[in-house]
Amino acid sequence: MGLLKRLTLYGIIILLLISIYKDIAIDEAFPMYEDEIIQTNKDFHVLKREIHHGDTVLSILEEINDIKQLEQINIEQMISDFKMLNQNINPYQLQQGKYYLFPKYLNNG
Repeated sequence: MGLLKRLTLYGIIILLLISIYKDIAIDEAFPMYEDEIIQTNKDFHVLKREIHHGDTVLSILEEINDIKQLEQINIEQMISDFKMLNQNINPYQLQQGKYYLFPKYLNNG
């Protein structure tokens, strides 16, 4: 077997091993939309969510809540609940990659 073929084979094996190691070592290579319940309130649970490109407070609230529940809640109330959970945070300027707390409204009816 030629020297070039051997070096190429070794290079591929090394890259494969590095790839496997990184997949095992890195806990969150692809961030999922996993919500973590932080606390509960009489009206809603509190979920921790990472912000991704294009996310807004309302888009995340629509993802984590049932649309029928959101139809019964005033948008100003949703923003107010977000502000209460994330003090000193402007709900219109969320930063990508940061975690924020969001209300997941309970079905009270």
